Amino acid sequence: MAALPDDSVADPHRGDSRRPWRVVTTAVIVATGLGAVALIGSAMPPGGTLVLLFTGLTVLLICGIVWVAVALWGWLSHRAWKLSLIAPLLGATAIGLVALSVPTRVGFLIDQPRYAAMVANGCRVDQSAAQPVFATVISAEEVDLGATQGSACRLSLASGALNDEALVYAPAGRPPLLDPEVDLGVRDVTHLDGPWYHVSYSW
Repeated sequence: MAALPDDSVADPHRGDSRRPWRVVTTAVIVATGLGAVALIGSAMPPGGTLVLLFTGLTVLLICGIVWVAVALWGWLSHRAWKLSLIAPLLGATAIGLVALSVPTRVGFLIDQPRYAAMVANGCRVDQSAAQPVFATVISAEEVDLGATQGSACRLSLASGALNDEALVYAPAGRPPLLDPEVDLGVRDVTHLDGPWYHVSYSW
């Protein structure tokens, strides 16, 4: 069986016939990379950012449609395929990372020292202190959980999502206030790390 042509090696007999395909494919790769960055960036803040989410998904969808045509062009005209693999790998990697909540957890770990400083400050927002990188804390509230669990600190966030978002610091474990059966406004709860929880509230 004859080996498939390697599109990374120039063919002197073809002249520069692959150049237009390479230019268009490279443009698709760059656009896909930008869409992937937007998608990952949308998931960095707790709760996500809708504008970046829609931007990233729209760019990736358009790039996917264009990629099919460009990949077919490369294969049918030049039997070239290796360069065409980069764009779908970028898109699939971004979608996989977001699905696994990797950007959210990375963003939280970067901002965690600033959240912890607010808790150490008596569950108060210090207006003179630097805000977290990926979220803006608009208010802080200490919640009394009773004698057995002490108290928790709830940091309400300026959300770019449809729901109200908050981070809850509960050193005694997941408190009842995060139970949807106790608080009907709780839509979703994600354990981030240690005593930290991300909470989405329904309107």
